[in-house]
Amino acid sequence: MRTNQICQMRLSNVEKENNIWFMFVEDSEDTTVKTENSIGKIPMHPQLIELGFIDYVANLKRREKNIRIFWELKEERDGYASKVSRHFNEKFLPAIGKWKEHTKVLYCTRHTFINKLYSAKVDENVIKTLLGHEKEFTMKNNTTEVPYPPELLIEEI
Repeated sequence: MRTNQICQMRLSNVEKENNIWFMFVEDSEDTTVKTENSIGKIPMHPQLIELGFIDYVANLKRREKNIRIFWELKEERDGYASKVSRHFNEKFLPAIGKWKEHTKVLYCTRHTFINKLYSAKVDENVIKTLLGHEKEFTMKNNTTEVPYPPELLIEEI
C-alpha cells in the first residue's frame, strides 16, 4: 500500500474474509486513492498480525472515538503521510544507519517489495493487483473482479 493509503485508513477498512485479514482501499468522502487501480483489498502480512495490529484496531473499535486507525495524524496539503515520511526518512533511517541522501527513503520499501516479488517469480499481474497498478490489457478488459483468490494473494505476500 502507498504510505498515504495506510495513514488515512479507517477502522472499517480492516476486515476478515474467509479466514484472511484484509485492508480495504477505497475512494470515499474520508479517503482518497492515487489511481482507480489502487481500490481493492490487500491481504495483511502475517507478521503484522503477530505484532498486534489486529488487537490495536480492535481496541480502537471498542473505544468508538476514532474513525481512523492512525487518528493522531492530521491531514495536510498532500494527505496524511508527510510527517510519517519525514520522520522515517530523517529520524528512523539515520538512527539505524540505513539512510543515504536521495537514495534510501520510506518509498523505497514499496520498491523493495516489488523487487522481492519479482525475484520470487510471482506472476506480474498478481504483483500489479497487490500494488494497485494497472493490469494487462486483456485482464482489465475481460474482468471487473480480480481473478486471484485471497489464498493466492496471501501466499504470494
